[in-house]
Amino acid sequence: MKALYCFLFFSFISFGGLYCQNTDCTADESCGEGATFPVLCPEILISAVAGEYYEEIISIYLPSEIEAEGVSTTLEEVVVLSITGLPFGMELVVNDDDLTFYPTQGDTYTCATLYGTPLLSGFYDITINVQVTVLVFGFEQVFNQAFASPIEVLAGESSNNSFTISSSAGCGDLSLELISLIDGSPNPTEYLWDFGNGVTSSQAVPEVQDYVNPGDYNVSLTTTIFQYELDQLVLNSISGDGGNDLDELFGALSPDPYLVILDGNGSVVFTTSSIDDVESATFSDLNILLSSEFDEFVVQIWDSDTLTEDDLLGQFVISNPSAGTSAFSDSGSTGSYTITSEINSQFFDEEVVSVFPLPLAVMEHSEEFQTLSVPAEENTGYQWTLNGELLGNENLNTIELDAPGIYQCQVTNEFGCSALSEEYLLCPELEIAFEDNLLSVSSGLQSYVWFYNGLELENETTSELSFQGDGNYAVEITTSYGCEVTSAVISVVDSVFELDSKISLNVYPNPVSDELIIQSSSLNEQTLVKVFSLNGQVVILESINPSASGKIELNVSHLSPGAYTISLENNSGIIGRAKFMK
Repeated sequence: MKALYCFLFFSFISFGGLYCQNTDCTADESCGEGATFPVLCPEILISAVAGEYYEEIISIYLPSEIEAEGVSTTLEEVVVLSITGLPFGMELVVNDDDLTFYPTQGDTYTCATLYGTPLLSGFYDITINVQVTVLVFGFEQVFNQAFASPIEVLAGESSNNSFTISSSAGCGDLSLELISLIDGSPNPTEYLWDFGNGVTSSQAVPEVQDYVNPGDYNVSLTTTIFQYELDQLVLNSISGDGGNDLDELFGALSPDPYLVILDGNGSVVFTTSSIDDVESATFSDLNILLSSEFDEFVVQIWDSDTLTEDDLLGQFVISNPSAGTSAFSDSGSTGSYTITSEINSQFFDEEVVSVFPLPLAVMEHSEEFQTLSVPAEENTGYQWTLNGELLGNENLNTIELDAPGIYQCQVTNEFGCSALSEEYLLCPELEIAFEDNLLSVSSGLQSYVWFYNGLELENETTSELSFQGDGNYAVEITTSYGCEVTSAVISVVDSVFELDSKISLNVYPNPVSDELIIQSSSLNEQTLVKVFSLNGQVVILESINPSASGKIELNVSHLSPGAYTISLENNSGIIGRAKFMK
């Protein structure tokens, strides 16, 4: 008779919960044509692959008359009570609301859709509990049977099907968001995270995890899905009413008890075989799944009779199943039952999170060489920018400061990690030039403000200024990259003297602080030195003999800051003039 039931292993449930809704599938009525035993089409299903969606339409042929081992049997009813062991993520939806089939009433063909995305590869034993009603030699028989059948899920490309992770690698530091993917609800589900950074969690969606030091971290998640099973029921005493009918000769014989378990919808979950002629009994190794889809289950104790109707000896309700042993008493029947918590499925996945070091990007400025540099490292690239624009040929760790602006260097190491140096701001040096009655500074800057004798000149906002007369001049500029620079004050004297010279004079340092040197190869005799202030007043008058090399040293430390004109005279008159700043 085993061939009669083998087709049933495709009526899957997910962790004990039957999927009973209708589908749009249509049975293939060529399936099993002419056969005298149940046929499943296709006979062999392609293997599922972990992490990949799977779907298959299954057609089932149920003849009302079957031949098994030379015996003709009428198949009146087949009821799928429960099935466990389905790979997580897969479901089967059949086109029968109550999973009950009546071949003698025309339920010859039916179909189901097997679909879902299995999450873990391997072989799975699927256990099926069925109740079968057959008619053999004119006698109706009802019995339960359990079958086990394996299904294979092949390994897929993805190594992790248990959780998502926002990133598996990063530079410098990482903040990761992690979410578990497996939820066995309504079955109890436990999570155990180990983030590899010294932190663990039992939450389905843990807090954001921070990784601040370079290195490799093993992130793992163990997901455990539990189920409650009615494992054993002990009858200490049985209601005397069960023995007061014809089958027990009105008390001369003891009852023949058996159990019926109903779910919260009143549907039969399981029916045991009967134990003949006993006053107490133990039903062991029941392994009846109490799906958490329901808050309560009803356990009924019946007396099996042949000549009369079966007698209800008592019943009790299991509310909100939990592991442990509890007592019951009803209508004279007493005893206890034991519920165990079993691991239904367990999943383990692990991923490596890598945190790579950032390159060094500490900038140094050399006053001596007027350069910027960052540390030189092996297998490292450098890219300099000026005011945010790439300097195409500047890809060494050092750059010369050729132009004003904001300098920055992007450093990239062998791991592809990049770091930006701090910014270095180089402001332009301002030097006011005076030529042809025009004062000027560098052009192309953002703004200009000119000052004459300490007062701002309105509407003078370009890089050039017409000569305003003898006096002190300065300019203040701004740049688009954040510089604000004010020039040194210069004094311009253009109307006191015409600076005609018979000899070429070299006057230095200019500006001068203490000692002014006046040199010319034509200075070879005693010379009268006059120094005039901006308003034409003589502030120094000395007669000096030049050195053999034509050099005159003049002490000007007592002069006030400003612009001065120097005049040199000998017996031939004025021989040279020059300007200097103090």
